[in-house]
Amino acid sequence: MFDKIINIYAKFKSNNFVALFGFIVLIQNTYKLIISYIITLYDETLIDTSISAQEFSLTEIFLLTVVVAPLVETFIFQFLIIELLSKLKVKTGLILSVSTLLFSLSHNYNVIYIIAMVFPGLLYASFYLYLKKERSKFPFLIISSLHAISNLVAFIIDDVFGSL
Repeated sequence: MFDKIINIYAKFKSNNFVALFGFIVLIQNTYKLIISYIITLYDETLIDTSISAQEFSLTEIFLLTVVVAPLVETFIFQFLIIELLSKLKVKTGLILSVSTLLFSLSHNYNVIYIIAMVFPGLLYASFYLYLKKERSKFPFLIISSLHAISNLVAFIIDDVFGSL
């Protein structure tokens, strides 16, 4: 499975890295919008993961969700786990599975949300592994940026437009 994902990444990268990055941004946000819509049809309270506006200002929510969370989560669930398991010579498929599973479990707002976070966790872990394989100098910053863009879209929809 990882080889198929790598081939998709390699096809886009052969054009240029910006196209690959843009493709992943498009995929992750399309997924987020579709899954949010489907979950909301079932029970809109299941997708509510926003930080209460009564507890934090919009600026604080932005900093927490768009800056801090992507950096911390990328450090723990992609960098730390993948690098540690790689040094222990764990097979790529297991590394991908562990990183994805722990990432999704960390988003434990409810069972539906944990399941919904499997795809983003898989996307971030596989792209991190791909960047590592390609000897990219900045896999941590690239994955953090992808995660931040995803959280920025959610912040704009949930916290900016949702509070209007």
